[in-house]
Amino acid sequence: MLTKILPRSGTRPLSLRVNFAWAFAGNAISAFCRWVLLVMLAKMADPGVVGLFAIAQAVTLPISHFLGLQVAIVQVTDVNNEYEFRHYFGVKFLSAVLALCVSIGVGFWKYAAHPALPVICMLSAGYGVFEVEKVFLAAMQKHERMDCVARSHVLQGLLTLAFFGGAFLISRRLWIAVSGLFLARLVVLWFNDRPCAKALIQGALHHPVRFTQFLPDRRVLHLMGTAFPLGLVAGFQTLYTSIPRLLLDTTHGQDLVGYFAAMASLLVAGTMAVAALTHSVMPRLAKYFAGNLRAYFILLGKIILVAVGLGVLAVIVASLLGRWILTLMFTPEYGAYHVELVWVTVAGGALFVFSFFNAGLNAARRFRSQVIAAAAAAGICYLTARAWIPGHGIMGAAWSLLACYLGGALICALFILKAA
Repeated sequence: MLTKILPRSGTRPLSLRVNFAWAFAGNAISAFCRWVLLVMLAKMADPGVVGLFAIAQAVTLPISHFLGLQVAIVQVTDVNNEYEFRHYFGVKFLSAVLALCVSIGVGFWKYAAHPALPVICMLSAGYGVFEVEKVFLAAMQKHERMDCVARSHVLQGLLTLAFFGGAFLISRRLWIAVSGLFLARLVVLWFNDRPCAKALIQGALHHPVRFTQFLPDRRVLHLMGTAFPLGLVAGFQTLYTSIPRLLLDTTHGQDLVGYFAAMASLLVAGTMAVAALTHSVMPRLAKYFAGNLRAYFILLGKIILVAVGLGVLAVIVASLLGRWILTLMFTPEYGAYHVELVWVTVAGGALFVFSFFNAGLNAARRFRSQVIAAAAAAGICYLTARAWIPGHGIMGAAWSLLACYLGGALICALFILKAA
């Protein structure tokens, strides 16, 4: 009965080209929906509300990723099936609950009398559901069925737009709108991701399997230890955007955070292409690294060239049409920051390159090396942000991101060469 939720191809893996097409389409629609959400917020509210949303993200995202333990990467690259799905689920469930509790605690500690508090609480709940959802999406990715992942992304993107936009339009309260994000993720997880992943896993094994595990055992604890470095990596990576936002808020105010977040959202086309290609090539890169290093480096080189091309294209578009794009997509107030947008896109190009080098380390399963690279990049971001943001505002934030991403890419490249 479970196979009825799958497309006609059943549980068979798809080709790399087809997987990329599905991943790109799914990520494109999902990223477009997230961008439209921010545009809607900018149109319906002032930059301060956009800044409030960005600040809440800056607080909750690092905690969610630090404590969320990125077991999905371990899961996708687990070509020898060292762990069962229930072990991955057990780790994700426990870590998501812990991250939710810590995020809410930090919210009450730092923002007790601030309008960001209810937004932080609801955003934390939404991220908790999203973290659990990742283990189901990783099962689809591991079975090379990005069509199933794409369907999940599309459903969640459309429901998020409807629930968030409708709630804010009716209530004009950000925390109520953010509750819509939580509800949309919960609906997609329960009615789409769970049955789809179960059908793929049972179809591959040809027998029923235990699917969930809520209490830790020895295998779950061992997996947590394996995934812990990846949690650190993901947490450090979220600091790349959180640090500039929080420093902008401290030195220049909430409105400037809103302008900066809106500009960064315009990189959606590049980030969705990078995400789609990363998800599609990760299983193949892992297999190549395990048995064919020449093919590994050829494939890695190709995707890095794609990243460079995307970055150059983004900078050209921002240079020629930046003011017009900001004015059209948001309001004329945003158009005044068109020069800063060019530097944000330069930093975005560096991020694309960094992301693919990081994917190369993931495929090589050099998780501890990633911790060093991510921590070093976060340190570069903090030091440069402290030096440049107080005097240069958004421009300083863009420069700090550029330094962060270039430094991280270089360190990842060195670790890949060492691993090979």
